[in-house]
Amino acid sequence: VQESVAIAVASTERLSVPSALRAWVQTPDAAGCFKATQAATGLLGCSIQKGDPSSVLLIGSDEAIRKGKIVLEIHFFHQGHIQNFHERYEKSSERLQELEEICNSGITEEFVVEDDSLVGFIIGSGGENIKKVRQEHDVEVSVLDGSPTKVVIRGETREQVAAARAQCEFVSKIIPVEQDMIGWMFGKAGRNIQEIKAKTGVVKITLHKETNLVVVGVRDAVETATTLLECHAQYFAVYQEMDRETSAIDKSFEELEITEKGRRKGKGGKGRSDKGQERNPEAESKPKGSKGKGRGAGSKTEDSKGGESKKGAWDSQGGGKARKGKGGKGK
Repeated sequence: VQESVAIAVASTERLSVPSALRAWVQTPDAAGCFKATQAATGLLGCSIQKGDPSSVLLIGSDEAIRKGKIVLEIHFFHQGHIQNFHERYEKSSERLQELEEICNSGITEEFVVEDDSLVGFIIGSGGENIKKVRQEHDVEVSVLDGSPTKVVIRGETREQVAAARAQCEFVSKIIPVEQDMIGWMFGKAGRNIQEIKAKTGVVKITLHKETNLVVVGVRDAVETATTLLECHAQYFAVYQEMDRETSAIDKSFEELEITEKGRRKGKGGKGRSDKGQERNPEAESKPKGSKGKGRGAGSKTEDSKGGESKKGAWDSQGGGKARKGKGGKGK
């Protein structure tokens, strides 16, 4: 019921989806992105309407919607960048293949190993990687020692050789990272790095000289991992700002809570005398020395030592005449 009431009073707003991303927003990947955005910004809802990928519906407070729009716009920006990259890459690869087929009548390819430390990855433990490539693609793979080291691949078709090269051509890339972003890039217990390795197939992502990430893997995997790392880095400033705003809001709540407690204490606390002693209004209403006996107006009652009282005095119980402390009659 409370959730229904909250949704009823919440604001709603639609964020337009770029036309190039309308296929992407219908994928499970986009759904996960919307769910993460909702959790990070405090939105009550963040999704596209079924059959309408043209906009994302945001439900929540005005502040949550503002934050949600910022995060989603960054997602859209980087998703567009990634899609453009893959489209350009595929077109360039197709064109390159066409040119190579025109220029080269042979079925041999070779490439230079950019760093000798990569030779071990190319060969694999006990020659495992080269054996696997030979068996899968029916090609010959030779590693030629020298300066620099070269790899030569021979096969019957261009497709076979290209596929074999894709599995043999290991490269490394250095990505500069600001020192205060290292923890953000790696994530808790290195979770972010492990996820990127699993998604792209790179064999290693390590920290070098405190401010550089080194990515090692086959060329296509390294390029994809680099794109993902750069995309992830773009979110650092956004989440920093979100953390600052969240801390400011939490601090305001704490200050209001302290003020409210002080106000309630001031209204409900017991009064005190000037000397700091606790005051008892009931005790103050009784005359000194009466020990609980009432004193009528204008009358004189007998005190605890047996003094006289005026005739006709009424006690505090409303009706009885004042008497001596030990049963004596009033005079």
